[in-house]
Amino acid sequence: MKKVCYPHIAALTYGKVKPDNLQFSNEAVEELRWLLENGFKYNANRISITLKFIVCDTPAKCFIKWVKLYSGYYGCDKSNQKSFYCERRMTYPEIIGLQLRDNRSFRLKSNVNHHHTSLVSPFCVLSIDMVEDFPID
Repeated sequence: MKKVCYPHIAALTYGKVKPDNLQFSNEAVEELRWLLENGFKYNANRISITLKFIVCDTPAKCFIKWVKLYSGYYGCDKSNQKSFYCERRMTYPEIIGLQLRDNRSFRLKSNVNHHHTSLVSPFCVLSIDMVEDFPID
């Protein structure tokens, strides 16, 4: 039997400009961390919580992960390759020997050109995969 999963909107934001920092997300991230670790009780039953994905558009994803924009030379979420500017677009031509980005290398900031130097995403406190749990939109 196939398990049906329904997405839950944890936050929905809008504005004319993006915020200067992610302070607005700290409370939501802390609550999510607690729920992932402890679940919650409903009618005397403990319900465990599983986070499948964090879904957002690419500019928002770059913002909440504190990484360089997708249009940058090292903006690819899934690989460490450098992009090239070709016909007014950033392209990722490598397909052989491609070094994929993973959760460990992301958290260690192994590719310094992908991350903002001194900033750490508030989502890094969660026990999630910072690469695979953010699907490409």
